[in-house]
Formats: sequence, C-alpha cells, structure tokens
Amino acid sequence: MLKLNRIRWTPWIIPLVFFLVVQIIAVIYAPDRYNVIRDQISWLGEEGLTYSWMMNVGWIGFGVLVLLVVGWFKQKEEILSSLLLPMMVLGIALILMGLWNVDSADMITMFHFYALFIAQGSVVLAALLHVFLVKVEKLRLFNLCFAIAMLIPALFSLLIPSIAGFTERLFWLVLAIWLITIYGRIDFHHDKH
Repeated sequence: MLKLNRIRWTPWIIPLVFFLVVQIIAVIYAPDRYNVIRDQISWLGEEGLTYSWMMNVGWIGFGVLVLLVVGWFKQKEEILSSLLLPMMVLGIALILMGLWNVDSADMITMFHFYALFIAQGSVVLAALLHVFLVKVEKLRLFNLCFAIAMLIPALFSLLIPSIAGFTERLFWLVLAIWLITIYGRIDFHHDKH
C-alpha cells in the first residue's frame, strides 16, 4: 500500500524555508505598487528598490542551499545521478537569477528570466525522470501529476501576465510539496534506490 504520511526528505526543508522567509520579508518591504498576484517574485529584486538586494541575495542563497542539499544526497543517500543533475541545474539557475537582477539592463533582465525558465524546466524534467525511473505504478502517477502541476503554472506565468505572480508562487509551492514528499523515491516500501 502506498503511504505518503511520512516526510522523508527533510534536507529540502532548509532551502525552502529560507526562500519563503526571504520572500515574506521582501514583500513586507516592497513598494506599494507591488502586487503579489500580478508581479513575479523577481520584481522584488528590481534595481532601484531600497531592499532589492534582499531578494537577489535570497535567490543566490536558495541556489547555494539547493546545491548543498544535492551534495548531501550524493554523499549520504543512494539517489541516481540522473535525478540529482536537474536539481544541480536548478541550484545554478537560482544563483544566476540573483546575480542577474531585474532591470539593471534589458539584456540582464532577459538573462534573469531565462535562468528562471531553466530553473522551472529542470524541475519539471526531474519530475518526469521520476516517472520513468520509479518502480511503483502509483508513484509514477504521483510524479506525473506533480510534473503537470508544475508545468501549468510555469506556462501560465508566461501566457497570462496579469496573474504571473500568483502562478509563479503556485509553481514554487508545488515544487516544495514534491521535494519534501516524493523526490528521489523509487520504491515506497524500503526507499531503496
């Protein structure tokens, strides 16, 4: 029987909580014109804002913490490299997002959002890789549902700019749930990889 009542991948909680706290603080100090439904998280790091450094450092810190968790998994857990590689790409893309802050120049802003798309794509790819590598049919279905649940908000944030902030936050929420529940699991019975 498939059981999801236990959170096994607690190392992911550290970068996720860090990212959440940085976002909350950045929103508190955001200008009045910032709208969490319309405006993407990246705009909290817009050049010219008093506390823009906070969000940019947040992206970099989030990326570094993701890479540290990936390194921890590589050392302590027997997770397939094909499942760790997309998460490494995620960490690097997050660091680049912090380095290429929004609005410093049109080209840099473009690079920032390219890094965001790479980050989102790497996570969807990681979930799809799980679909092909897991041994339990129900677990395949869960991973496929998570992949779709992350892909849809990522696409909506591009296609419907009026709700881009909401859909991007939805993407990160679904990612967080996926990471702390079933990321890296091949078999629920013994969690052997």
